[in-house]
Amino acid sequence: SPGTAESVLASVVAASVGLVGFVVTVSVLIVQMATGAFSARYMRIFYRDWAFKAVLATLIGTFTFSYTLMRHIEADDVPNVGVTVAGAFLGLGVILFVIFLDRAIHRLRPVAVAALVARAGRKALREVLEEASKPDAPAIVPAPYRAPGEPVRIVRMLRGGAIQAIDIRGLGRWAHERESLVVLRHPIGDFVSAG
Repeated sequence: SPGTAESVLASVVAASVGLVGFVVTVSVLIVQMATGAFSARYMRIFYRDWAFKAVLATLIGTFTFSYTLMRHIEADDVPNVGVTVAGAFLGLGVILFVIFLDRAIHRLRPVAVAALVARAGRKALREVLEEASKPDAPAIVPAPYRAPGEPVRIVRMLRGGAIQAIDIRGLGRWAHERESLVVLRHPIGDFVSAG
């Protein structure tokens, strides 16, 4: 009946909104615990996790779908398939939440964090080696490096922060076009103060 369908969809809407709030609360607590034990860089590992994105996307999608479906209920027309699908989406959201919670708790262990860092390090090393093996690759010289002569231009940080990535190919292309030498004083991961 229309009344039953509205009740079911209202429950699905309330449950999906409640679960979204719960996921966000749990996420904030996990990030607080992790940044206290490890480093603020743990957030980067956390917010890129597929399970976190999947559970939020499923629950927000369930809310939107159910809320929209409520508008299509009429006295003589009840979208039975849509109500069933909304319930299935909510069930999927709960299952994804359990998977997300399990992954997040296991990723708080120091061994798991070390494994994630090692995996990211190997990936970064492979990327650097691939770039360095190309014929037009820039020369990567270990520090300290003394450039010949005085620098023509010094690029300073406008605000402090950690270097998360360097576009080696783009900098190499820029230097090649201008027949220049680019010297980076700080590698990825260094915190560079403003100025």
